[in-house]
Amino acid sequence: ACYEKIIERPDVAPIDYFHYGQVLSRLEAYDKAYDAYKFYADHEKQDSRTASRLQFLKQFDFHLRDSGLYTLENLWFNSDQSDFAPH
Repeated sequence: ACYEKIIERPDVAPIDYFHYGQVLSRLEAYDKAYDAYKFYADHEKQDSRTASRLQFLKQFDFHLRDSGLYTLENLWFNSDQSDFAPH
Protein backbone atom coordinates (compact mmCIF):
# COMPACT_ATOMS: atom_id res chain seq x y z
CA ALA A 1 0.00 0.00 0.00
CA CYS A 2 2.89 2.33 0.75
CA TYR A 3 4.46 2.01 -2.69
CA GLU A 4 1.08 2.47 -4.36
CA LYS A 5 0.94 5.93 -2.80
CA ILE A 6 4.53 6.68 -3.76
CA ILE A 7 4.13 5.85 -7.44
CA GLU A 8 1.05 8.09 -7.65
CA ARG A 9 3.17 11.12 -6.77
CA PRO A 10 4.20 13.41 -9.62
CA ASP A 11 7.83 13.45 -8.42
CA VAL A 12 8.18 9.65 -8.28
CA ALA A 13 11.64 8.33 -9.14
CA PRO A 14 12.00 5.36 -11.51
CA ILE A 15 13.79 3.34 -8.79
CA ASP A 16 10.57 3.45 -6.80
CA TYR A 17 8.96 1.38 -9.56
CA PHE A 18 11.77 -1.16 -9.26
CA HIS A 19 11.17 -1.46 -5.51
CA TYR A 20 7.44 -1.60 -6.10
CA GLY A 21 8.00 -4.50 -8.49
CA GLN A 22 9.98 -6.31 -5.80
CA VAL A 23 7.16 -5.89 -3.30
CA LEU A 24 4.53 -7.00 -5.79
CA SER A 25 6.59 -10.09 -6.64
CA ARG A 26 6.75 -11.02 -2.95
CA LEU A 27 2.98 -10.55 -2.76
CA GLU A 28 2.59 -12.82 -5.81
CA ALA A 29 1.01 -10.01 -7.86
CA TYR A 30 3.13 -10.97 -10.86
CA ASP A 31 1.23 -9.07 -13.57
CA LYS A 32 1.51 -5.83 -11.63
CA ALA A 33 5.15 -6.59 -10.80
CA TYR A 34 5.85 -7.02 -14.51
CA ASP A 35 4.30 -3.63 -15.24
CA ALA A 36 6.35 -1.94 -12.51
CA TYR A 37 9.60 -3.53 -13.69
CA LYS A 38 8.76 -2.62 -17.30
CA PHE A 39 8.24 1.02 -16.34
CA TYR A 40 11.59 1.03 -14.57
CA ALA A 41 13.35 -0.68 -17.49
CA ASP A 42 11.92 1.84 -19.94
CA HIS A 43 13.23 4.74 -17.86
CA GLU A 44 16.56 3.27 -16.67
CA LYS A 45 17.89 1.45 -19.71
CA GLN A 46 21.42 1.16 -18.32
CA ASP A 47 20.29 -0.96 -15.33
CA SER A 48 20.49 -4.62 -16.34
CA ARG A 49 18.70 -6.00 -13.26
CA THR A 50 15.26 -5.77 -14.75
CA ALA A 51 15.91 -7.76 -17.93
CA SER A 52 16.14 -11.09 -16.09
CA ARG A 53 13.16 -10.27 -13.90
CA LEU A 54 11.01 -9.36 -16.87
CA GLN A 55 12.10 -12.50 -18.70
CA PHE A 56 11.27 -14.66 -15.67
CA LEU A 57 7.85 -13.08 -15.22
CA LYS A 58 7.07 -13.52 -18.93
CA GLN A 59 7.82 -17.23 -18.55
CA PHE A 60 6.28 -17.65 -15.11
CA ASP A 61 3.76 -20.28 -16.18
CA PHE A 62 6.59 -22.28 -17.73
CA HIS A 63 8.48 -22.22 -14.42
CA LEU A 64 5.38 -23.31 -12.49
CA ARG A 65 4.81 -26.40 -14.63
CA ASP A 66 7.22 -28.49 -12.51
CA SER A 67 5.63 -27.58 -9.18
CA GLY A 68 3.14 -30.44 -9.44
CA LEU A 69 5.88 -33.02 -9.98
CA TYR A 70 7.17 -33.04 -6.42
CA THR A 71 6.05 -32.69 -2.83
CA LEU A 72 7.94 -31.04 0.01
CA GLU A 73 7.59 -32.42 3.49
CA ASN A 74 9.36 -32.09 6.81
CA LEU A 75 11.34 -35.10 7.93
CA TRP A 76 12.19 -36.23 11.43
CA PHE A 77 15.50 -34.31 11.41
CA ASN A 78 13.89 -30.98 10.44
CA SER A 79 13.23 -28.61 13.30
CA ASP A 80 10.74 -25.77 13.47
CA GLN A 81 13.69 -23.35 13.31
CA SER A 82 15.66 -22.03 10.36
CA ASP A 83 18.10 -24.90 10.06
CA PHE A 84 21.49 -24.23 8.55
CA ALA A 85 24.37 -26.58 7.92
CA PRO A 86 27.76 -25.12 6.94
CA HIS A 87 28.81 -28.20 4.93
